[in-house]
Amino acid sequence: MNFGEMEAALNEAVTDDDLALGFGQNLNDTILELAADFELPALRLLDPIPLTVDDSKWLWPMPDSFHKKLFRAANSSLTLWGHVHIHHDIEDLTRRNQAHDITGPHVTDVAAAMQGEAWFLGIYPLPLVPNILPLWFYRKPAVLKLPAHVPDCIPPEYHYRVIVVKTILRNFRLFTDAIEDGPMKSITYWEELYRRGLYGEPRGDIGLVNYLAKLRGGPRRHGGRDPIGRRF
Repeated sequence: MNFGEMEAALNEAVTDDDLALGFGQNLNDTILELAADFELPALRLLDPIPLTVDDSKWLWPMPDSFHKKLFRAANSSLTLWGHVHIHHDIEDLTRRNQAHDITGPHVTDVAAAMQGEAWFLGIYPLPLVPNILPLWFYRKPAVLKLPAHVPDCIPPEYHYRVIVVKTILRNFRLFTDAIEDGPMKSITYWEELYRRGLYGEPRGDIGLVNYLAKLRGGPRRHGGRDPIGRRF
């Protein structure tokens, strides 16, 4: 489904012209949330994004495309792009140097952390000359704007079953009065559709979670954390 078709599917389920004005943003918000919930292979960088750092500060804004999970870092100032250690906790850098003022020829350790609504990269030590750090991470999904745009991170067979259905669930309290009476009026109906979209059916199509597991070569999932999230 393209962006226009997903908006039309929402409009068919939620018949309110005023609400329809926000469907585009609702869909983009859902895709962003799915990208946060799952490790979508299409969003995992194959080519790094470089970040240039120097000794002027220890915290640097991450590239605009960063969404989550810095999984590899290097230093192109070193021979053969020397390995840079990624810490899971930025406090590890503070424990190494409380004042964050130790300098050295090359950055050897980094950690990513969110401050407010922005992501930053902490570095150690401060490089005496500018260093270029190639970074690999999961990028943000492309924002859908035009009717012909297609999500770049979720296969087409899951556009309705996962994206559209989750959009209705995420906004159910807002949408419920504009949904016609019948089974669709119940949040349980949409929760069940979403579970099928994620986990499939015993003798039917596989769900998104199992599709991703097959791509990784791992075991299929049949349960675990509630995929629906908070209720309204």
